[in-house]
Amino acid sequence: MPIYEFECRECRHHFDELVRASVNLQDIVCPQCGTNEPKKRMSAFGFSSGGKTVSSAASSACGSCHSGNCSTCRH
Repeated sequence: MPIYEFECRECRHHFDELVRASVNLQDIVCPQCGTNEPKKRMSAFGFSSGGKTVSSAASSACGSCHSGNCSTCRH
């Protein structure tokens, strides 16, 4: 089962969830406020190659954009 990152549309809490292919987004509940209106977030990933760790968001201030000042950034 893949792990997805979500943001609650109600309280903007970020959380991870193990999701089966047959699960509908409305079945996923925010652990903070209990609403079932999650929004999938763009996930940053990393991998190791030749002793170096590389991250897809290494130069970004935010995992969902490259500008560092978009509306979803919390930095």
